[in-house]
Amino acid sequence: MAAAERRSHGRRRGNLAAKLALGTTAADCTIRDLSHGGARIEAPSVGSLPDEVYLLILDDGIVVRARCAWADLPWFGLKFLDAEAIEDCTRPQCEPLKRAWRDRTSQPLG
Repeated sequence: MAAAERRSHGRRRGNLAAKLALGTTAADCTIRDLSHGGARIEAPSVGSLPDEVYLLILDDGIVVRARCAWADLPWFGLKFLDAEAIEDCTRPQCEPLKRAWRDRTSQPLG
């Protein structure tokens, strides 16, 4: 018998490039499963995550504030709390993500 599905939102498998804000740096990661409510990411260079993290989805320029729901290195499950465009983000925790976005797009941000 298959395990019961506990997600409240449908998910889609993917291979989306992303960055995680970790202090003053941005670590590379890949979004492997994505839903409206969260994501499963692969982050081989990351040993652990704080309870709350900021994830930049590079294709969309969206920063997601998320809670780390589980970890099984190098995999992490994130529950999304809120999201905004990187251009609109004023949180100091997002500065490494803004630098990564500028480097990627070669466009200055305000």
